[in-house]
Amino acid sequence: MALLVVFLVLKLIFPFHPTERRNLLILLLLQVALWGSVLGYSKVHQQSTGIFSLTTTLPIQNLRICIDRGYYTDLDDEEVAAFIAQQMEETGSPREACDATLAEFGLVRAGETSERYLSSHVKENFLDTVDVIINDLQTRFLGYGLYSNNINTAASGICFKMYALQMAVFGCITVAHALCASLLEGAAMIAVWVRRRTLPWLHMALFSISVCTTFSTYFVTCAEYMRTMVSVVPYLYCMLALFLQMCSNGIRGPQPQKAESL
Repeated sequence: MALLVVFLVLKLIFPFHPTERRNLLILLLLQVALWGSVLGYSKVHQQSTGIFSLTTTLPIQNLRICIDRGYYTDLDDEEVAAFIAQQMEETGSPREACDATLAEFGLVRAGETSERYLSSHVKENFLDTVDVIINDLQTRFLGYGLYSNNINTAASGICFKMYALQMAVFGCITVAHALCASLLEGAAMIAVWVRRRTLPWLHMALFSISVCTTFSTYFVTCAEYMRTMVSVVPYLYCMLALFLQMCSNGIRGPQPQKAESL
């Protein structure tokens, strides 16, 4: 929603055609209504759970990060820190320790404790997250719970055959491909912007969507990163097609430029 607001404001300042402004103003008013709905729901959610958000996911993920990365020993809430240490000693399972801590202290206290630590140790958390990204580069976009060793290759039915075809064509795509494509799309955006001296709307959209879908995933969740960012895959195909089109245009030589209408 934040990206849409930025996009609409930029289009309002630099419209493709002056007649666009009326429609853009209508869309911005709709954005105000959407923001009001989201914030209003978050307020109602806070009254029942104590968490100002759409879900209770964030405090759970923050606590899990603190446990997975060993931050819990330095939490400022000594009672919470001692309880987690005891759970880890007894079970050795970060997940069980997280569940037990939430059950013992509640979402609000456990969430606020872990959030305070992460907010005061930004550099440490950032470097550890970069390490997580590096270790996750080889992960392939196989879907959620559909790893090849769980699939009966002899099974009949169109869905099984389509899955086999999908994996044969696209199964090689990894997280590294997604991250690199996002950065390269940013470079293409700047190059087209400088060359044409006009805002490259299509490149801007692909770059912002892909970057926010991939890199930010590692900073807003604690696991299953591939599943969280899987929606970027169609955009990877779009970026690849756009790159091939640019190569084709370069081979054919200069062509008459048409203004982008996106």
